[in-house]
Amino acid sequence: MSKAVMISIKPKWCELIASGRKTIEVRKTIPKIPIPFKCYIYHTVTRNAGVGFNHWCDCWQLPNGDFVNAGGKVVGEFVCDKIDTYVFGDMDIPMPAFDGDSTCWEFDDGYYITNGQLEQTCLTYEELCDYGKGKTLFGWHISNLAIYDTPRELGEFSVHCKEWDKVDHLPEELECRCCRYCQKEYDDYEPGIAVYNPICYGSKPLTRPPQSWCYVEEV
Repeated sequence: MSKAVMISIKPKWCELIASGRKTIEVRKTIPKIPIPFKCYIYHTVTRNAGVGFNHWCDCWQLPNGDFVNAGGKVVGEFVCDKIDTYVFGDMDIPMPAFDGDSTCWEFDDGYYITNGQLEQTCLTYEELCDYGKGKTLFGWHISNLAIYDTPRELGEFSVHCKEWDKVDHLPEELECRCCRYCQKEYDDYEPGIAVYNPICYGSKPLTRPPQSWCYVEEV
């Protein structure tokens, strides 16, 4: 199976991506896979400090107009077809200021990002600086966006099992027997008797969302 990425995005930014306004997602790291690659959008769960879940913020409008609670679910996918690099450094050559005022010029340290790129991120320059704190940032370009008719559960996606790489596999015996995902119970056996799945491809269901992004198997 092809390798893809699942990316965690807060509700505010999910809505801007779904509306088509946000076409660049800024991150501190990038995947080590060929471009273009597929990204699955994980809608994070909103929490109020000291209160718990905020289901109102997790309300999500489907393409048909209905509203659902999308917190903790995968709401869509896109193809990342380009990645920009925004370096922080001393601007020896005057460049247009990034506060939206094209008549100003910037001479201090800052991020090398154009006003057009910044507009695509839906961030202010101050928000960009606060997020990057002087470290190099990367702009993931969003293309071929598709919002699902029904949000998908996290467990529908699979990740590579690292234990699979530690086992010697014979062509006629593909079971690795290294985790509970390689096991399942059959009605023909006594209850509680675990029988190993005869075919294991080294993948297991995704059980927890990524803090930023993670590799997954492309669906």
